[in-house]
Amino acid sequence: MQTIRPGDSGLAVSDVQKKLFDLGYTPPGFDAEMKEARFGESTARAVRAFQEERGLRAEGEVDETTWQELVEASFRLGDRFLYLRVPPFRGDDVREVQRYLNRLGFNAGREDGIFGRDTDLALRAFQHNMALPVDGIAGSSTISCLQRLKHAMKDTSVAEVHEALQDLATPRGLEGKSVVLDAAEGDAGAEEMLRLVPNELREASYALGVPKWLTILKIVIPTSIAGITTGVTLAIARVIGETAPLLIISGFTASMNYDLFSDRMMSLPVFVYTQYANPGSVVQPYLDRAWAGALTLILIVMALNLIARLIARIFSPKLGR
Repeated sequence: MQTIRPGDSGLAVSDVQKKLFDLGYTPPGFDAEMKEARFGESTARAVRAFQEERGLRAEGEVDETTWQELVEASFRLGDRFLYLRVPPFRGDDVREVQRYLNRLGFNAGREDGIFGRDTDLALRAFQHNMALPVDGIAGSSTISCLQRLKHAMKDTSVAEVHEALQDLATPRGLEGKSVVLDAAEGDAGAEEMLRLVPNELREASYALGVPKWLTILKIVIPTSIAGITTGVTLAIARVIGETAPLLIISGFTASMNYDLFSDRMMSLPVFVYTQYANPGSVVQPYLDRAWAGALTLILIVMALNLIARLIARIFSPKLGR
């Protein structure tokens, strides 16, 4: 279609103004322009207001997209029979049916005003539950039944709940994210992992009536356990690799103890230092032991990092089933 712009007049402008009037877009001066079928400043303001409300570019002109939105917005529930077809029905009446179904517990999918497969299945499920003819047609009897149940509608859409719960099977949580942990922060790492759990998962669980403690046990902790366990493992690896915390917290001994179950044991960092700093008369064996101790320390830290990666892979939310 040809774009209708300010300054135009005629039947096309009159059609646009009538639809805007029926939808309640009547800024000052609109009635006068409507009588003359003239696209003036008031009509342009009404068009922009409509475009902003529908999420379109507020240009004040009526192109094909804006006209299609005007047509869809003009449909009211009950104006026509709705059912699954190709191309699908589109309009605010379809969106209203989807809203009723979703808030009555029948998943009609996203409330996009398009009568698709999800809406058809939800409508048939509703008809079956209400002992209506299961024909998938939103006719007068089905619409009347929906409207009679308006008092039973919930504030939360079941489609939004299902969509939020599907985040468990997508990389939106901790899967695929890079997490940096600082062992010096104590339990701050675990707290940060819990905060990274999407709020939508908690809200979806609450919307289904799950108590808070069970939400934490079944959703929050399983989602964040990979990051928490990884943080603990990496913290242990960091403490092993840093001499200063060991010396300050646990002290050290400069003598070798060959009994695993008695007295204090020399730590690997202290062992490496003493072998390198205080060699005997034959230096090479001491240097070899120092290098062997350093290699052992590196291997332990590497093993802990690999274990952390393995734990993250095992306990992270799975993708699909």
